[in-house]
Parts: sequence; structure tokens; C-alpha cells
Amino acid sequence: GKDSSSGDGADDAEMDDDDGDSDDDDFLGDGNQNQDDDVSSKNPILFANEMLRKSGSLPDYSRAYASTLSAILLAYKPHDDGDQRRVASAPCHRCIAYLQKRASSLSGIIDSLCCLSPKASIALSCPESYLVPGLLKVIADLSFGNNLDAASPSIRDEILTSLKTLTSLTHENSVACEQLVRPYKWDNSLPISTENAMVASDQTTTGVCIIFSYLLKVASTKQGKASTRHDDDRDKSSERYSYDTTIFCLNILTNVVEMVPHSAKHMIEHVAVNDEGMNAIPWLTRWVVSTTSGFRKSIMKGSFGSQGETEESASGDELKAGEEGNLVTAGNGFVLLAYLMLEDESSSCSSSSIRDAVIKELPVDESGASGGIQYMIKTLKAFCNFYHYSVGDLSVAVIAPVVKLIAGLQKLDVVEQRKAWL
Repeated sequence: GKDSSSGDGADDAEMDDDDGDSDDDDFLGDGNQNQDDDVSSKNPILFANEMLRKSGSLPDYSRAYASTLSAILLAYKPHDDGDQRRVASAPCHRCIAYLQKRASSLSGIIDSLCCLSPKASIALSCPESYLVPGLLKVIADLSFGNNLDAASPSIRDEILTSLKTLTSLTHENSVACEQLVRPYKWDNSLPISTENAMVASDQTTTGVCIIFSYLLKVASTKQGKASTRHDDDRDKSSERYSYDTTIFCLNILTNVVEMVPHSAKHMIEHVAVNDEGMNAIPWLTRWVVSTTSGFRKSIMKGSFGSQGETEESASGDELKAGEEGNLVTAGNGFVLLAYLMLEDESSSCSSSSIRDAVIKELPVDESGASGGIQYMIKTLKAFCNFYHYSVGDLSVAVIAPVVKLIAGLQKLDVVEQRKAWL
């Protein structure tokens, strides 16, 4: 594919030289291009993504997916023709199965288009297509709607697919992320209170509130438990579903905080968890720390995630079987907390109140070597070691941003230690 593309591009370039059509040069990926276009032309996947973007067809994919999501929600609603003598009909499961298959196919296409293609991701998430709100509406209605079995396999599959697509769309994409802090007049009974979170009323919500609510829902069913192996396939499927949706929720929230820090930080900080009687930041910190219960002693004694530790010891000797998922969950959770705690250069708002709330919930070490912010740092280092040990060189895309966060946390730890000495 790469060779034939290169050959066709060369022929086209010669024809373009004859007629002087610079627009064709730009569209075909030849002639005067910037460095990003040169990279795209050498990678067949990125080249195809860029050509589709320049063709103007990407919004059509988004609209097709959004309309499919709307049809799924309509299919789940009992049909009532207004005749009181007849009982409302049940959802058509054949229709739902067809629509979900269509949605899954479109989701796969959009995930591929977003891969290393930020311009394509922006085009796919334009507000006019209603894709991002459509994905949020599916998650909200199927998770917190009335008269629906949220534990049914078909509903869980649709929620998982929607979360996966949102993760792809929000990655380094401010256009998509801004739609998650925008208010929507949807009446969903969420397990949180949003009085001071930039939300106008109980009948108004945001994407951040919906994603956080779903994270709360999944985490509350299995707080602090280690991953285990079950003989029952249903238990294995449920375990995997909880893990996948948790990681997707954490990644989506991290993406939003990274791209629109002012609105997202204020929103998350002022969300209150109804059943726990506390705000979102303390609850989130406690929950993330609870996922490290299986290896907390190793972190506190300083051997887990230390610089002198080998990859094998980080992922094998110190980490018990079945705890790998908890380490990955803790790593992603502390990444989100780090983005919430660290100041953003483009934002004038202070994160000091968030930092204080997080530090208050972290384990304490009298020596100061492993507790507090150091607990986060050591866990994140162990997370990077494990990721590199598991994936190899491909892990650089994940590890590089985490290393920057660790550096920021280390500077913050020095500041906090100086405060304690004064």
C-alpha cells in the first residue's frame, strides 16, 4: 500500500507541475507540505486518515454514528401509540442488535481515524455533528435511566463502546473536551450533587458529571478489591467490564482536565458524592489509594517504584498475581489527580485547594520518604516500569507524559516539605 501510494503521488506531482494546480498538490500529499504532512504520507494509516479529512467526509461519519445512537435510545424506550387499552410494547431486541452492530462498526472506524491524527479527531467531534453529546446521552440514559437493566449485556456493550469512542475523541482535542464541560438539559438521576459545579439546576448536567458518576457507580461496586480469577465466565466478563470502563472513565476525565483545566477542575472540585457525604476530590483520592492496598507496604517501605529497581522486580517480585489491574488503575487514577493538582500555565486559577484535599487523603509516612506526594510518585514510577515491562518500546507514548507529571510532582513535593518546615 505504501509503495503504490508513493508511486501514484509521484505521477500526480508531475501532472500538477504541468498545470500549476497547488490545491491538488496539497490534497494529494505532495508538493509544498509541512513536516506533519510528510510524516502522514509515509504512514499508510495516517495518510488515509488525512485524505479522508481533506475530502470533507469525516462529519458524515460522525452524523451517521450520532443518528445511530439516537435510534438505539429510541429502540430501548417502550412504544406507546396513545391507546390506553393496549400495553406499551417491549423494546425490539432484533432492532437493537442491528443498531448496536452498526454503532460498533462506526466506533471502530472513528477510533482508527483518531489514531495519531489530531486534525481528524477535531473534524469528527465538531459540535454540529452532535456525536460527543450523543455518546454522553447514551451513557447517561442507559446507566441512570428508569426502567432499564443497566447490567444487561447489550446495554453494557453499548456503554463500553461509547466510553471507548469518547476516550479516542477527547485525546488532545479541546473541541471535544469543551463539549464535556458544556451544560445539557437532561433529566438523569445521577449519584452526585452539582449545586456549585457550574451547573444551573438539577435538570442540567455536563459530560464531566456523567463520566464521574459512572466511575463512581463502577468503583463503588468493587472498592479496594484485588482482581481475582474465577471459574465462572460471567464473573470474568463482569470483572473485565468493570476494569475497562474504569480505565476509560479515568482517561476521559484526564483528557478533559488537560485540555480545559479551568472549567474541568472547578467542576470536579465542587461535585459532591451523595452517598459518601464528601466532595469528589477526597472520594477520588481515597478510592485510588484503596486500589493500592495489595502493594501499599512495598510503596511505603520505599522499594516499590524506586529508581534503582529493575523492571522485573517492579512487575514481578513486588506485585502479587492478580494485582496488575489494580496497579494500572492506580496509575491512571494518580495521573488524573496529578493533572488536577498541578498548576496549568494557560489557566489563571489556582489548584491549591485541590492539592490540599488530595494530600490530606494520601497515606502518611513519618520519615517523609514514601508518604504524601511521594506515595503518588512511587506508584507512578512503578506504573511506568510495569507498562514498559509489559509493552516494551511501544509504551513510550504513555510513559513520556507520566514522566513529566512525576517531575512536576517532585517539584511540588519540595514546596510542600518547605511549608512543613516553616
